[in-house]
Amino acid sequence: MARIELRKRGPIGEIRLNRPEVLNAMGREWPEDMLGAAREMQNDAAVRVVLLSESRSNHRVALTARLTVE
Repeated sequence: MARIELRKRGPIGEIRLNRPEVLNAMGREWPEDMLGAAREMQNDAAVRVVLLSESRSNHRVALTARLTVE
């Protein structure tokens, strides 16, 4: 089972924390996992907003409303 799941639906990306056995607590690998997930979302031109959610509930937080490209 992946610690982080990625979902994309048109312009909406979702990064879902998937460690319900530890209430989605951060582990040592968390920074690397999140950075990889964020990079994948950023590299997809179709994704305009990214939601952060967790596998145990329906809580979601918008991480960004607009991706900037340099």
